[in-house]
Amino acid sequence: MAPLSPEARKRLQDELAVLEEEHGILASRDPDDERIGDRGDAALYPEHVDAIDWLNHRIADINEMLMRNELPDTSVPDGTEVTLEFEDGHRETLRAIAVPEEVPDEELARVFTADSPLGAALAGHEEGDTVTYRSPNGPVTVKIVELRLPNPA
Repeated sequence: MAPLSPEARKRLQDELAVLEEEHGILASRDPDDERIGDRGDAALYPEHVDAIDWLNHRIADINEMLMRNELPDTSVPDGTEVTLEFEDGHRETLRAIAVPEEVPDEELARVFTADSPLGAALAGHEEGDTVTYRSPNGPVTVKIVELRLPNPA
């Protein structure tokens, strides 16, 4: 863990203020409220709940960093393999890579980079932890079932 610099603390506090404002706006909305749109908008309810859930997780993470006055580990080493369990019970093993362009197309679905949303969410976590990250389809929550760091060379 690295101590927070004054600049990092300010960025986190600024992000926290924006997230808390966004959370307040979302929490005050009722997706079934006809003033928002037609009843078809009720189908947006799961997305609404997912957005609030993601905001809750990120707000908690920032508050913890501010309280501890330190940043979490910021990267997952290249070659790390992680088995994740998704909310539906599906398990998948993925590998951290440094250069996506070097991975054959047929393997791209089974890799991630340290600076990807998943890589950032996994940094500093261990087996048994649950993390949430943003995907193109909205927030995804996974449990880290197994985490294997690469062998040192």
